[in-house]
Amino acid sequence: MAAPMREEPDVEAAAAPAPAEPETTKDKCRLKLWAGASVLGIIASTALLIVDTIYIKLPYAAAAVFLAPVGARLAHALAEARLRRAFAIGLVVVARNMIREAVFAA
Repeated sequence: MAAPMREEPDVEAAAAPAPAEPETTKDKCRLKLWAGASVLGIIASTALLIVDTIYIKLPYAAAAVFLAPVGARLAHALAEARLRRAFAIGLVVVARNMIREAVFAA
């Protein structure tokens, strides 16, 4: 004869949290404000990205395209020592600016 099965207590029912209090109108209003601010933030960041691309990056790209032949002609016309010196000066200026930004940005 089989032994009778023992029922175990319902652990999930005992550990269930108490029912949450209904949200107040103030809580709902805060949630709507937060959601609205998030949407506005997304729209603003998208607009800034578009403005950054159109008014800042595109002019530099256009200048690079149109001035590349001028730079190539200048590089062929200069003596090698003078071209190396100009490149070294450019590297020093860029490095100095990078160090300055790293030190004084914080």
